[in-house]
Amino acid sequence: MLEVREHNIRVVTISPGSVNTHFAEKEKDQPQIIQPEDVAETVIFALTMPNRVNVSEIDIRPTLKPR
Repeated sequence: MLEVREHNIRVVTISPGSVNTHFAEKEKDQPQIIQPEDVAETVIFALTMPNRVNVSEIDIRPTLKPR
């Protein structure tokens, strides 16, 4: 990541927990599982940060109980 900083390139690693996709079939019944929209919103958040900001890592984990 630091090697491309001088070229004004930002790199972010987004690490979601279990997401409600066909890859997580056994977890679909869990109400707190992360939805694809949650990951998409996180990507948008990272992309819309001001140019002076570099977010390098984001971990997304489900809460214990849904609201």
